[in-house]
Amino acid sequence: MVDVLNSKKDVEVFLSKQREKCKLGDVITIVI
Repeated sequence: MVDVLNSKKDVEVFLSKQREKCKLGDVITIVI
């Protein structure tokens, strides 16, 4: 159970990082 919870947390962190990258990409595109 602990392993599953840890991997779930990792996935959430990974997704939030990907979202931040997408936001940065959108901002850069708008600026250019």
